[in-house]
Amino acid sequence: MKKNILSREITKKRFIFYLFIMDIILVSQVMAGSFAVRPFKVFLESKKTTALKVRNTGEEKVTIQIMAVAWRQDEEGQDRFEPTKEIIFFPKILSIEPEEERVVRIGYRGEWPKVERAYRLFLRELPLERPGKTAIKIALELSIPLFISPIEKVRKTKRIEEIEIEKVSIEEMMKPPKRKVEVEGEETRSVPSKKMLVVRVRNRGNRHLIIKKVEVIGLDGPKREIFFKEVRGQCILAGVSKPFVIEMSPEEYQGSELIKVKVETERSSVEAEWQVNSEE
Repeated sequence: MKKNILSREITKKRFIFYLFIMDIILVSQVMAGSFAVRPFKVFLESKKTTALKVRNTGEEKVTIQIMAVAWRQDEEGQDRFEPTKEIIFFPKILSIEPEEERVVRIGYRGEWPKVERAYRLFLRELPLERPGKTAIKIALELSIPLFISPIEKVRKTKRIEEIEIEKVSIEEMMKPPKRKVEVEGEETRSVPSKKMLVVRVRNRGNRHLIIKKVEVIGLDGPKREIFFKEVRGQCILAGVSKPFVIEMSPEEYQGSELIKVKVETERSSVEAEWQVNSEE
């Protein structure tokens, strides 16, 4: 029984990870239940208009509502969405018959930026109600990244790309640093809590970056490998600093003296070394 529960949990986590990767990597088409959208990442460069194609891949008519929001990332690299009037599109509501395709026209009416601006288009399937039926259908929602390229890109000047490992640190996880464990016949002893290795990466360029992976290697005194871990699939908007968190066990933390970090993007990579006790 426990094995089946664990198997389902692993499958669930893999599915969520897959959706996240699909949300940030450029693909030609993405599907959400009964409808498909292409392209899945929209750029506005030399012109202020473009098109998005939405196709009904199901067996019933679908109605889709579209909303545009400004997309930014806060100091912790978390996504934040705000209302915007800079992105215009038509139509705002689509009714599509099975196997049919509709085109959504998208435009930008803001000033052309010196640093890339990011937005999101949310496509939400509206539930179909039928008289006399009480069946519940889950409304699906899809998020499409939309980027306004910087004026430097429009004028065909060199793209500015600079990725920096801004800081590496070890912090306590968000729980009491130690817990007491009662052992029968023995004195109360302390059990060390887990640590988290925080690698803060800054995008100093003028466009968003896709971080393919962050690799971390822990070495002991004689430079023997204690652990190897990696984090995959993250997007960093222009000018944003984003923390990547890697959980460490007490053994990994106590046994490591040197930590090597490598951050790899779609076009380049950067490396750094950090002494574990340098902050203590």
